[in-house]
Amino acid sequence: MVKLGPTGAIKGRLLDTDGKPMAGALVAVVYREMPAGQIHQHIHRTKQVVTDAAGSFTVDELIPELMFELAAYRGKLRFEREAITSESAIQIKPGECRDLGSIKLKPVPKKADE
Repeated sequence: MVKLGPTGAIKGRLLDTDGKPMAGALVAVVYREMPAGQIHQHIHRTKQVVTDAAGSFTVDELIPELMFELAAYRGKLRFEREAITSESAIQIKPGECRDLGSIKLKPVPKKADE
């Protein structure tokens, strides 16, 4: 049996390592459970979330109660939180819209085979 309920949302502001807004960055949600990630990709396949000039973003239709993390992309560069902690993982409640505030990101070094 599948129980459907209200989805959640997050909003925030992405900053680079110098504290400047990351305008034009593609915001990605990465669920820890693969089936949730596949559902999220299917729901969001036609709408990408891109930060505005102030680095602000909103991601809606998120699956509540499941852990996820944020990543951002600008061009071919991938960015992740500057300080990875246990608080880097996000979980929201049904119907919740959580403001994550300002999030400092750092570029992820490319692997040798990329």
